[in-house]
Amino acid sequence: MSAGMRGKMLLCVIVVAFFMMPVGVKSKNSASSDFTHTVFVEYTTATWCPYCKYAHAALRNIYEGGWYPFYFVTHIIDKNKNAYTRAVEDYNIYYIPTVFFDGGYDVVVGADVTGTEEIYNESIIKCGERSVADIDVTVSAMWIGNATIKIDVEVHNNEVLDYEGYLKIYVVEKESSMGWHDTGGVPYAFPFLDYAFNDLINVGGKDSFIEEIVWNGNEHSNGYGITFSNIQPDNIMVIAAVFNSEWHQGYAVPPDGAPFDAYYIDDVSAAVPSVDENPPELSIENPAEGYLHIFGRKIVPVGLTVIIGDITVKATAKDDEAGVGSVEFYVDDELEKRYNFSALRMGMG
Repeated sequence: MSAGMRGKMLLCVIVVAFFMMPVGVKSKNSASSDFTHTVFVEYTTATWCPYCKYAHAALRNIYEGGWYPFYFVTHIIDKNKNAYTRAVEDYNIYYIPTVFFDGGYDVVVGADVTGTEEIYNESIIKCGERSVADIDVTVSAMWIGNATIKIDVEVHNNEVLDYEGYLKIYVVEKESSMGWHDTGGVPYAFPFLDYAFNDLINVGGKDSFIEEIVWNGNEHSNGYGITFSNIQPDNIMVIAAVFNSEWHQGYAVPPDGAPFDAYYIDDVSAAVPSVDENPPELSIENPAEGYLHIFGRKIVPVGLTVIIGDITVKATAKDDEAGVGSVEFYVDDELEKRYNFSALRMGMG
């Protein structure tokens, strides 16, 4: 156990109890039709926790069942400092597993073999029927290669009054490729890697907040020296969650233990990156192919591209899907640092 956990002792707990379905509880399918928004769940765990595997299995079963509009993120505190920060500093966890529903509107501590899934079902239903601000968040993602993703997000405010909230964009793997498993040997589902965006936003009435982010896994790490350079597009999900800025008193150990600042979810959206398989369109406007150029002037066609003296190279690059980040010029297979060339070159391509 890490000595750096702010002096806290994180305990792995099991809830030993028998859970029974009350007679008046709604079925899964009928309950989901009453949801006001997509529910967001944050599950805090560690690879060494023996009972966390029951929480993990329950969440996976509910998600794979498709009964409710909800997403979940797994914060593996012993493998990722970004996850540790969210779990310990933001949510003030004391025990694991602890699961936070809709930003702490409901909190469930512990897990067991038989009753956990039903408890989580009830928490999701309770959160899904909450009153929330009338906003919509949409997110899309484009894989542009080399562990890099272009993310576009929009938060639209359907209300007349201004809206203020915290937008967090989580980059997660669908299933851990980094060896992050529960004690049953199952790779963790939706392990949190890092944020693509994490800030307060203000949206005017009937207006939208729009942002484009380029997230490069080579520039992000788990805080222990391991970057996310080996992620693959078919194993990545981007989850955009909007938390209302209104403060609530939350407790990581209900009913009144381990207090934290709770901000409840208003809407969530997720996207799997599409892959841009079309190369950019590139055209060289100057020098003109097959012409003699003298000090930047196009003179006569000679069959080869001939440059005498200074010339300004002009090129146009276009990519409607991923966009163009930069254009590099090579002359005789060497990268030119200058865009004004002074030389005699023949057959330049």
